Amino acid sequence: MAWYDQYVAHYVGVQGGMAVIAGTRTPVLSIIAKYDLAGGDIQDVITALPHLDTVQVDAALAYAEAHPEEMAAEEAHQERALLELLVTR
Repeated sequence: MAWYDQYVAHYVGVQGGMAVIAGTRTPVLSIIAKYDLAGGDIQDVITALPHLDTVQVDAALAYAEAHPEEMAAEEAHQERALLELLVTR
């Protein structure tokens, strides 16, 4: 078991089963997106998501790095969902 496993969970019915920070509905993918937009500044992520702490953000980053295929699949799923939404408007 990796150190970050205690911080990351998948819940049926929460965020479509995507990886989230345990005890929250915050997807790992959202944390990664905010981290990238912030230029890799963890403090900016915590400012944007004040219910998370540094360890939780670090866990999300480590989880994403260890599971690139899952992250890519989740991102592709989100992009498809957005496109479907835009097409139906």
